[in-house]
Amino acid sequence: MTMQNKLVRLQAWQTFLKEKVLKDRRFIWFQRSVYGGTAVWAAFLMVQSAPYYQVIGQGEAAFKKGDYKDARHCFEEALSQCKTFGPDWRKDPRSIRATNNLGECCRLLGQYSEAEPYYRQTVSFSAQHFAASRPEPAIALNNLAMLQREEGHYQDADKSYAEALELWRKKIKLNDANLAKIQNGLAKLRQDQGRYKEAETLYEQSLLTSEKALGKNDVGNAYILSNLGGLYCDLGRYDDAEKYFNRSLYLDTHGLPANHPDTASDYHDLAYLMRLQGRLDEARPLYEKCLAIRLAAYGERHALIAKCYTGLADVDRREGRYVQAEAMLEKALAIQYEALGRRHPSVADTLDVQGLNFFDQHKIAAASDCFEQSLKIRQNLLASGHPDLLTSKFYLALCAEQAARAGKSGKAGKEAGAIASPDMKETVADLTRVLGAQHPTVLMARRMSAESESSPSRNGANGA
Repeated sequence: MTMQNKLVRLQAWQTFLKEKVLKDRRFIWFQRSVYGGTAVWAAFLMVQSAPYYQVIGQGEAAFKKGDYKDARHCFEEALSQCKTFGPDWRKDPRSIRATNNLGECCRLLGQYSEAEPYYRQTVSFSAQHFAASRPEPAIALNNLAMLQREEGHYQDADKSYAEALELWRKKIKLNDANLAKIQNGLAKLRQDQGRYKEAETLYEQSLLTSEKALGKNDVGNAYILSNLGGLYCDLGRYDDAEKYFNRSLYLDTHGLPANHPDTASDYHDLAYLMRLQGRLDEARPLYEKCLAIRLAAYGERHALIAKCYTGLADVDRREGRYVQAEAMLEKALAIQYEALGRRHPSVADTLDVQGLNFFDQHKIAAASDCFEQSLKIRQNLLASGHPDLLTSKFYLALCAEQAARAGKSGKAGKEAGAIASPDMKETVADLTRVLGAQHPTVLMARRMSAESESSPSRNGANGA
């Protein structure tokens, strides 16, 4: 074959790639999910290094389907191929891409300690290789910040998000889906910190940016809609939350492959909302659908599996199935301790449900122990006025009140006093000030407080 014929065939192949693959709507969505270069850059390097692109393409296809284990295996092979790119192979953009993708897989699989070095390498080498006007350095910082937030390292995440936004605003176009991701990540951090007004503003900015870049009905908007729904759950605006959760579910079910992990998250969001509203017959099947998808995607020991177990346990608790609830909570905590450590905010959430399960059975000392552990975790992570921290204080104060009314001076009373003896009325007042008098958490606290004051014996809790 002559050189001219080879060039003609190469040009035809590149045209096919551009028209049939790179312009395909599904590939465009996928590019937004996984870190990569421009289409021209990617097409050129595919020709230059076929083995690398074959295996990374397989990994990215698996990633798109939500098969993160298979994707990780492929990205590891791609990174191994990168070692053939010369002495500075770690700084090669193909290596940066593979490294970032490995970080994403590890994070989504709940393997945080393995994800962090990949993300930090991506941040370092992106800053060295790409010009300041390119999006890659800011995207790398955003991904690191996302990991830090999920680990509960809020101060570190705040710094990384701020640096990513600063890079973007100085050098890069504003109407871009990747900017929306940074705005969304910072909004999620503000929500976790209890700074709800800031979070809502950032989510709205993120959604506006994303819809301008992608279009209103693009699946790439679903995660922002889901997070807005979560914020409105925290604010007690359940009708608004349900509207946003359903919009997210619609986009994901129409834009993603069947049984995708993102769709499982939509089911989990709706189940959580139904559970908060006491719609237990609706909550349970949604949790079960979510659990089935996540077990297939992640296996048994993933932190998101633990979230499903915690939710199902609280449904059992509210239905009076305390033994089943306790077994489920023990499974959830075992996974969380292994995957997240003992000081993660998700552990505090599970401990609260476990404490309520004991409290409903009048096991006040055991309940107090759970609430104290939860409060200690939150005191290390959150500001003193955060609603989650105040809720843990309220539960602990409630245990101390119950122990005192029962005439006990045992563990519940002593350990409640070990953390500055929270005052029940004062804590209810603090919750009211932060959340408003009509917030469901405030109404729950007032009801439980009134029950405790009226009688030492009580009929059970329906707390968060």
